[in-house]
Amino acid sequence: MNQNDWINLLQFKSSGILFGNVSFTEPARFEFFLPPFGSGGLYAIMVPDNSAKPRSFRAVYFGESGDLAKRVCLTHEKYVDWVKEAGTAHDLYVSFHAMSGSKDERVALESRLVAQYQPACNDTFNPLRSLFGGGTV
Repeated sequence: MNQNDWINLLQFKSSGILFGNVSFTEPARFEFFLPPFGSGGLYAIMVPDNSAKPRSFRAVYFGESGDLAKRVCLTHEKYVDWVKEAGTAHDLYVSFHAMSGSKDERVALESRLVAQYQPACNDTFNPLRSLFGGGTV
């Protein structure tokens, strides 16, 4: 690693958060964030978690959208689940990863992050769950 790589790494640490080598914006309180209007990409809903490393945030949901401002909102179908996971709406945070690619590219990256982190509020197919009354978790 050369000097520029180290400088970029140090600057990035204070200006964003990584999930699966994907850079997201610095976490912002959900109640105060300014959505990137007209921008597509991924979003991560997070809660504070002191056991999470290297940053003290745990992802509870990953999503994708062609227009993040329309999707990351209080009327999202999982908002109540996010608040329940956080304990209070005040402890919800959001970060974004802008993408100019296709919906298929966004969905593929979202699926990879969901599989890697298994966030509490994402529905993922579980074939064994049907034995216990459902098809998703």
